[in-house]
Amino acid sequence: MKVLTHGTWQSLNKGEGLRFDANQPHGYRNLSSDVAVIHNIIYHQK
Repeated sequence: MKVLTHGTWQSLNKGEGLRFDANQPHGYRNLSSDVAVIHNIIYHQK
């Protein structure tokens, strides 16, 4: 699984996580033929 944040694609392995501000440009991609499962948790601050 790769995640785009701050203009850079970062690789994530099974069990790893990443925190970033979702109001910035971001993206997700799976370059593997394997199924990727992600948990996308969005936290809104007041």
